[in-house]
Amino acid sequence: MQKQDNTLKWLVLTAIVVWAGFVLFWYVWFHPEHQRPYYHFLFLFSDMFVFLFIVVICFGMGRLILVRLLHWQAENLLIELLCSFGVGFALLSYTAMILEFAGILRFWVTVLILVVFMGCGAFELKFFFARISQGFRREWKFITGSTLTTFLLVIILLQAGMNCTDSFTPPYEWDTLSYHLYCPKEYIKAGKIIKLPFIHQSYYASGVEQVYTLCLLLRSHIAPKLLHCFLGLMTLLLIYEMGRRFFTRTVGLVAMLIFYTCPIPVWYSGIGKNDLGTIFFLTLALYLFIRWWQTPLNSSCAKKQWLFLSLFFTGIGIHIDYRGLIVVGVITLFLLYQIIAQADISRVKLLQRLVLFLIVPVVIASPWYIKNYIYTDGGSPVYPFLVQWFGGVEGHYFDSLTHQLRQQYHTSVVSLSPAKSIWYYLSLPFWKFTILGRNYDLARFNAKVTPLYLILLPLFIFARKPRVAKELLAIGVAYVVLTQVMRSNHTRYLAPIFPLLALVSAYVVVQGFPLHWSVVRRLLIGIVCIVVLALLYDNTITFFKHKSLEYVLGLIPERDYITLRSEIYPAGEFINKELPPQAKLLFISDERLYYIRRQAIPLTAARMARFIKITGNHTMDEWKKLLTNLGITHILYNPGFHRRFEQIRAISDTVDEFFTRYKQQYLEPVYNRYGIEIYRIKAGDK
Repeated sequence: MQKQDNTLKWLVLTAIVVWAGFVLFWYVWFHPEHQRPYYHFLFLFSDMFVFLFIVVICFGMGRLILVRLLHWQAENLLIELLCSFGVGFALLSYTAMILEFAGILRFWVTVLILVVFMGCGAFELKFFFARISQGFRREWKFITGSTLTTFLLVIILLQAGMNCTDSFTPPYEWDTLSYHLYCPKEYIKAGKIIKLPFIHQSYYASGVEQVYTLCLLLRSHIAPKLLHCFLGLMTLLLIYEMGRRFFTRTVGLVAMLIFYTCPIPVWYSGIGKNDLGTIFFLTLALYLFIRWWQTPLNSSCAKKQWLFLSLFFTGIGIHIDYRGLIVVGVITLFLLYQIIAQADISRVKLLQRLVLFLIVPVVIASPWYIKNYIYTDGGSPVYPFLVQWFGGVEGHYFDSLTHQLRQQYHTSVVSLSPAKSIWYYLSLPFWKFTILGRNYDLARFNAKVTPLYLILLPLFIFARKPRVAKELLAIGVAYVVLTQVMRSNHTRYLAPIFPLLALVSAYVVVQGFPLHWSVVRRLLIGIVCIVVLALLYDNTITFFKHKSLEYVLGLIPERDYITLRSEIYPAGEFINKELPPQAKLLFISDERLYYIRRQAIPLTAARMARFIKITGNHTMDEWKKLLTNLGITHILYNPGFHRRFEQIRAISDTVDEFFTRYKQQYLEPVYNRYGIEIYRIKAGDK
């Protein structure tokens, strides 16, 4: 009787929450857009509801699949939460992808499916809630048991608070507006996945963006940012679980602090990209692989859960980002090492595991490869990569004269960041990697990382070396080595191993040296505290400079906030209000189309320079022919962007020189603000 009462209570509570949420959502859906500032908090509550709706489905359905259907028994609540969320997130991602491929990406179809998921998974949540309270009290008692751990917790909470506040703001980041949200927006408009031949990123694996599609379909473009920030928080819990499992709780806390005050995770937490999803799923896959690696092959069947979960989450990592293939390479190296070095273990079983890791994750992510193969007319399944091997044409991209452009574009972009020797990275002054790193600056190591990695990791040579610490560091080294084939200095490509490096760094501080080396331990703790406080200070200054809190409190209108962070927004307003509905724009050296409600085609400076080089002396005539074939009526030009990069100065000069000559003869200026220029093509001159 008591069980029936509890079931009825959860059913009624779920119905009330869903009803109240959709009443709020319905009101926001039909409210006039121009009155949005007057209902600022109502919209924020609506965004929060959409976000919580998605998260609850992830936890509930994930546990339903893992525990109820597959009879998986987690060893503790935290790993159950992490794996359940990962499985539920993957379910939503593939659900959106199936709806897109089937051409039924419609509002009511999606809502019906999500409500069914909510109803099925809601009963599983009570098992989480019943245990979270007890587990939280136990961990809280330990964490607040000393001054050091309390200090660590306070810093983590302060940083998490700023990151969550920043994620409550409208989208503004370049890649977010160019394809992370723009592509889902176009899929929703078409009701299915479509070719976007001028957005080469639309051919990337996009598992996280599929869940963003559901958020946008529910009329919330802040919910994707909240979800991305939440993936960072889940990564924090995963780091704590790994630290607690492999070392101690204190190591887990220090590792959380090292990772979460690093500028890259801080920056990612406030924007709607996919990097924190990549970090979470690949770190989870590596953690589960290490658990399997430490388990004897002839152990009970229950221990094989680590193998199958690692295979699954590695596949989801590839489904989100091609960097997951690097993790497959790392795992392959480890299995080959075990096959060669450990003769006492059945090589047949190891080869079976190796084949599984080479096949299963790729099969899980295979829908993207099949889609690319079809959309590029039998070309590269990982387009725009490897086109020099597989070829392929992505539809009507410019015209026949620019066929060369399609196959040479990726090579031209890669050449901006030429391959560097291992010695270059070993001898690189650390301030270019940490203090002076800048986002979108090819002249430096792109994006900052915490100096603690470069300070603490070398000390591992002198510290005690438990097996698991050596394995974590070996995985990190193997990942860095395999990443070199990407020939890029983008630090974010290394981000999936930051949690592992943070754990090794924290181990060096907390347990790396004997207790009687008290001076060394205190010195290292002092260094960590100083660097963390410096990073927190820098992050806090940046946070208040961005005025995210002022926006959340309703002190800054949405338009002013987006303009502060993205100079393209006023130009987008001009385009949406002043240009006729049939207008079609060519964006030169700018790709941020999310806020644009007119047809637009992006053309990067590298693509335009390649076009000029290919067409040679016939450039002007071919350019006119190109615009005519594309039906272009207006041109938006952002010369300020490509001028930032010293490596492409020649490209910038070529594009500027050509465009200056062209606009003097054929274009009429209609807009020029914040460095963004818009021109109308004169009648008869297209």
